[in-house]
Amino acid sequence: MKITPDIIDHVKDVLCDKNPKYRFSMESIPGTNEITMILYYKDYTDPSSFGNSFKGKIDKTIFHIKEQILSNKIEYDYVRLLLNELSETLDTFKLYKLRDKKFQYQPEAVIPVWEGYEYEGNIEKVKDEIFDKIVEVSQLKYDYTVELINGLKEMLDNDNEPKKQKLNIDDFFDLLSDHVPTFQEALDEIEDVHGTIKAINSYLSYKDFKNAESYHNFMVSNARKIIREIRTEFSKQEIGIEYINAQLHFLNDISLDFVQKDINDTEYLCHINSRIISEFGILNKQNVLIEQYDLKSPDNELIIKEFVAYNKSRHEVITSMIEELEEIISNNSNKDESTVGKLELNVPLSDIALLFRLLEENKVFSAKHRTHIHRVLKNSFKSPDKSSFNEGSIKNAYNDPDPNSVQNLKILLSNMKGSLNKF
Repeated sequence: MKITPDIIDHVKDVLCDKNPKYRFSMESIPGTNEITMILYYKDYTDPSSFGNSFKGKIDKTIFHIKEQILSNKIEYDYVRLLLNELSETLDTFKLYKLRDKKFQYQPEAVIPVWEGYEYEGNIEKVKDEIFDKIVEVSQLKYDYTVELINGLKEMLDNDNEPKKQKLNIDDFFDLLSDHVPTFQEALDEIEDVHGTIKAINSYLSYKDFKNAESYHNFMVSNARKIIREIRTEFSKQEIGIEYINAQLHFLNDISLDFVQKDINDTEYLCHINSRIISEFGILNKQNVLIEQYDLKSPDNELIIKEFVAYNKSRHEVITSMIEELEEIISNNSNKDESTVGKLELNVPLSDIALLFRLLEENKVFSAKHRTHIHRVLKNSFKSPDKSSFNEGSIKNAYNDPDPNSVQNLKILLSNMKGSLNKF
């Protein structure tokens, strides 16, 4: 089934219906002389149709809303409004005990009776065949509403927890500066709106985050904001290049702590000191490295998946920040080079290129790459013939000296020797 906003609208139409209208028709059973009652609710025929196909729409709705939030197409306020609407609808249900059945039902529902008239409510009046079908659909509608409410609450938990504080630059780097990252394994009880425990799930938290997805979303979003803030403060000279270099050095140190670890026969990039605190099971309240964790237990599959995802996100953010800071430093270096006044040459380009080659070959300075020397020449000197003064022409003059320049340098060095004798 294609996941589209139409699915969300359909799910809302079904679950937020405070006055559901049920319809029945008498239809013959093919190949027999028997007649059966068919229940119609919205686009569904009979409880089995509703139960089999609508469950998948709930899962797809939750997935699609998360996807829309991540792509910034909808806001968390939309989730809150939908949650309120569903909660209001859930309040229209009442717990009934009729004909040895216990079920949730909306008293304002419209149902038919044998006489062909429609009554609002009055579930007590219908005959057993109709009664059983309505009860099953009504209970499914209640259960699906609770399920969607819990899914939306989980989204809001992911949104609210990390936003308890507004991070500044130093706060953000403090969040990354964890040389012994410790993850907490715990249990989470999921309740319906009436406080009844519906499920108990295990999860892995880190810092103030309950899952790797919320950590990833928060860190990626804030990394962009922090880089913009650094660029702004640097342009206003509120922070200097020394501060940026210090943060870059710090991030490089952290990145070196990430190594490939074998987890269930697969290599994952994880922090070398990553630890898990388990508060239940055989590792009750033990703080262990991932290598010491019970990796083979099927019960720990989700915890291991979350552990890997946390580490992956953290490394990606650190790597991204390193690249951004290096770009700021590089741009500043280029800016400095362009603003410093260049020295004007009184000799041909080929002469100065040959002089620098002699200085390098005689170990006056060293460079890992000759392109660095070419760039220094380009950024330090200017020539009346600007068209020929580029890295390409400098490279040619450096690597293949002009014979005239060789003679010129002999004269220059001789004159320089004479000048030395005067000191």
